[in-house]
Amino acid sequence: TGSMQLRVSETELFGSISFQNPRPFGTKYPVLFSLFARRLAQRTFLSDRYTAQLQAERRLSPDFIVYVAYNFERVSVYDLSPDLTVEEIQRNSQPIRLGRIGPRFARDRTNNRFDPTSGTRTLGSFDYASKWLGGNEDFVKFLIEHSRFYPITRFRDTGYSVSGRLGLAHPFG
Repeated sequence: TGSMQLRVSETELFGSISFQNPRPFGTKYPVLFSLFARRLAQRTFLSDRYTAQLQAERRLSPDFIVYVAYNFERVSVYDLSPDLTVEEIQRNSQPIRLGRIGPRFARDRTNNRFDPTSGTRTLGSFDYASKWLGGNEDFVKFLIEHSRFYPITRFRDTGYSVSGRLGLAHPFG
């Protein structure tokens, strides 16, 4: 399966391409490869963000999937206004190169994957970022998210959810 997306506007140029093979080389480990590029025009500078991802997955049960993924991301800024320095730009827009690898999991016990009204969904990831993986930062990061969905019986096909997220990160090197 392949997909492409392109979006053009006055302040943004966005493109992505992805390819998924459900049985590469006859294995039962679906593989996803995706590329993503975005040029964004802020009021005081321009930025480019490029991301590449390679991911393999393994379904352990109908509602539990584990993944292993490698991500490479590069952010560049240019055409800064004369009164702006790179340090003054928001942290998530500053220039950086990240190479990350790590496991992820998804456990979905909802009644509907796209519009749930009951059940639970838990997502988790652990990332190891290192200069050895192509980046310029060294850190470990753990993230887990859990959502519980409750139906509102008075209104058909309506529900509410309660969610929590915990993220921990630690730089090293």
